[in-house]
Amino acid sequence: MRPGLGPGPNIGSGEMALVPRLVERGVDWVEQHQHMALGLFTLSRVLPFAVRLALLLGRDSNRLFDWVKAWQAASLAGQGQYPYIHYWSEYPPLYPWLTVLAYGVSRVIPLGPDGRLTFYALLGALLIAADIGLLVLVHRLARQAYGPRAAAQAGLLYGFLALPLYLYVGWFDTIPAFLFVLALERLLTRRAGQSAVAAAVGGLFKVFPLLAVPVAWHVLPAWRDRLKVAGITGLIVMVVLLPLALAGPTMTAASVQALLGRSSWETIWALAEGYTGFGQVAPLSERTDPAAAGRPIHPSWLPWPLITLVLIGALIWLFTRQFNLSGDGPSGSPPSRRVVALAGLSLNLLLLFSRGYSPQFLIWLLPLLIIVFPGRIGLLCGLLLVGANLLEYPIYVPRLVGRAPAVLGVAVLTRTILLVGLSLAYGRILTDYAHRD
Repeated sequence: MRPGLGPGPNIGSGEMALVPRLVERGVDWVEQHQHMALGLFTLSRVLPFAVRLALLLGRDSNRLFDWVKAWQAASLAGQGQYPYIHYWSEYPPLYPWLTVLAYGVSRVIPLGPDGRLTFYALLGALLIAADIGLLVLVHRLARQAYGPRAAAQAGLLYGFLALPLYLYVGWFDTIPAFLFVLALERLLTRRAGQSAVAAAVGGLFKVFPLLAVPVAWHVLPAWRDRLKVAGITGLIVMVVLLPLALAGPTMTAASVQALLGRSSWETIWALAEGYTGFGQVAPLSERTDPAAAGRPIHPSWLPWPLITLVLIGALIWLFTRQFNLSGDGPSGSPPSRRVVALAGLSLNLLLLFSRGYSPQFLIWLLPLLIIVFPGRIGLLCGLLLVGANLLEYPIYVPRLVGRAPAVLGVAVLTRTILLVGLSLAYGRILTDYAHRD
């Protein structure tokens, strides 16, 4: 089976539409020049980063990066103040502490007038490395599912579809997204311990990678391996969180509240509550006040405890179903398409029921989509997701906030419909593994 983009079995026929024909030619080139393609992919990430770095140093940066705020928070370490201990953070602990580490390096190797060049360069290098890692994992998992040609096609689609996101945003989600897909890849190769480490470390950047743990319970047949994954994940999380909770119990609790209790933004729930702004938290100057962590940015009337219970019930239902994930061949190796579909469905449910959505979350959706659907479905859905994302940012945010709410409504509804449709498609794959793209 070859998931081509053309309308018929002869992918190279003259009857193909222009875009599929160009994609097929691109796939042919990638297959023949894989190392050069990887180099071009890297260059496509390095050059935009260099331009944005120049903008950052030129102070024209607040609309392009979240790193200015990261620098301001990390520089508090120079005054002996640290995240989760002396002030709260809206992120799990590894990212704010990673910025503190980068700030420390910038003091030792102070490139630029105040060391910011070192700080930004370190974060940028990590993001580029994670993005390259995501490309490699997309290629590897698509190869397991379909073969070498589909792997080249999936890599081409990921490089193309993720580029607009990379050009416009500078958040850190690429790092935990890489760890999430790495946890799935390690799981598929029966390296349960390595999968658990990737899921735990990723979960300490963003909570999404922790979804790899219940996926592992579906995939791993032996209870010993299942308990190993849960135990290693829980141990790593506790080793990181417990010292912070002991050193700064008030700010740790406030950080958890800021992470889980924020008001709705950029979702159908936010639109229902009449909020057409973007996700906001208290400024850095108020982060020493734990009460500021739970301060709503707009009135809320939706029954969030009930919505949360529905989400929990949906995930429990999903992870207690019996799916054929044991493999078709004598090796018993789990097929990557069905396992990634299970991860994609669980992630989609979490996003559909989540209070908020930020444009950088697209980097979580694209790899799973392209691995499962490296053909026409993946291309079409990817283009629609990217289009809705660009409509949301940078067109609506920051230019049209409060002035053209219909623009945000179109972006949010388009994305929501796509997530629902993809969830149904993932579910069909899980219940009927003979289904093909």
